[in-house]
This record gives sequence, C-alpha cells and structure tokens, in this order.
Amino acid sequence: MRRGAITAARCKISLDPGIAFKAELAKLSLMYERRNEPPISASRFRLRVFIHVLAALCLFIGSVLVGAAGFVLFEGMDWPRGTLNATTLISGLGVAEMPQTPGAKLFASLFALYSGFVFVAMSGIVIAPILHRLLHFFHKDGGGGQSGT
Repeated sequence: MRRGAITAARCKISLDPGIAFKAELAKLSLMYERRNEPPISASRFRLRVFIHVLAALCLFIGSVLVGAAGFVLFEGMDWPRGTLNATTLISGLGVAEMPQTPGAKLFASLFALYSGFVFVAMSGIVIAPILHRLLHFFHKDGGGGQSGT
C-alpha cells in the first residue's frame, strides 16, 4: 500500500455505496419521528418530502397507464386519446370523449370512482410530511397533557 493512502477500515466507511443508501433508506422506512424525539434536519426533511412526492407521482403515472390501457382495450382508442381520457378523469374534469361501447362505459365509470380515491390519496401522501412537521414543531398531541394553568 502506498504511503498516505486512505483505507476503508481506517476511515470506517463502506466500499459499497449502496450500503450507505440502504442505511439511509432504513432510517426513512420508519418515516416519522416520535413526539419526544427532536425534528429531523432540514436536508432530511427535504428528502422525506421528495420521497413522498415521488410516491405520489408513481401512483399518478401508474393510474394513468392503467386508465389509458383500459380505454385502449375497451374502446379501441389509440394510446394518446386513451391517455387524454385517463388524465382528464384523474384530474376530475371528466372524460374528454364519451365512450360508445358498454364495456368502455362501465370501465370509465369505475375508473372515475377510482380516480377520486387516487386524487385524495395523492393529496394525503404529499401533505403528510408537511403536516407532521408542523404538528411536531408545535408539539400537538391528542390529549392527556395538562393545560398549564
């Protein structure tokens, strides 16, 4: 070994960068700190919000793909038109084109109901870390504490 070389054992770091990422992900898997723990740092909070936004985006993209595939399969639309119908349903605007076949009408109605739940779920996923941070900052608890008077 050459002089001045830094070894992994000496620096106590892992040669596998995936291990460090997995360790950070394991810390975030619990996601939220408890009431008696200090709030996480601003950089970790930004990472938490990013992960939540990414999860909501994955839910949105997956839902659009399922909706577009349904319109392609049941109505015989091409992919751009099917995607347009799926995105307008998920956004709450309704279908861009009224389906003509009975199967497509049934699919559109069920997908519209599903889309309402997806919108609420995506909103909750994105708002959850911000709301948790605010509640944690103000130490709001459900009860059992004394009023301090």
